[in-house]
Amino acid sequence: MPSRRNFRPPLSIDYGERLVIGDRTFINADFLVVGGGPVTIGSRVWLGGPVTITPGVTIGDDAIVGAGSVVPRDIPAGVVAVGNPCRPVREITTARSAPGSAQETADALS
Repeated sequence: MPSRRNFRPPLSIDYGERLVIGDRTFINADFLVVGGGPVTIGSRVWLGGPVTITPGVTIGDDAIVGAGSVVPRDIPAGVVAVGNPCRPVREITTARSAPGSAQETADALS
């Protein structure tokens, strides 16, 4: 299966040969990688726009980085991370019910 990466221009990358982007990753507008260190973005990652990443950073698989974040250090897999400096604020779970769903209503009534 071919890899899928989705970019929204504009984006700016210094020293792009040291940038690794995993499969099924979405990068929103105004993405910026600064400096000459390696940057690794895992698979199934979603980056809001604009996001700035500094040299030497790794963003783990299945992570979400919020719009306007500046990422100066590694972000673990499977988290939502936001801010300047960017930091994880919660884990992403698949068992969570959507707000207002029948399961959430049933849980609240039990």
